Amino acid sequence: MLDMFLFLQQSPTEVILIDSQWEEHTAYFSQLLDEVACEKADAPGSIVLRAALIVARIACRTFVVS
Repeated sequence: MLDMFLFLQQSPTEVILIDSQWEEHTAYFSQLLDEVACEKADAPGSIVLRAALIVARIACRTFVVS
């Protein structure tokens, strides 16, 4: 992991997710959010939104799509 960090720090990388990738991400997490919305508590929804953000960040750091 450190080697990857050092490499990317020296060689900036632009990551672009294509529309279909964003659509899949949005559809998946929208479904999860709908499932927890009926629980009438903020915590489950916050967890789903946080997970969606984490997955997007991981994808942008892991997969390089040009």
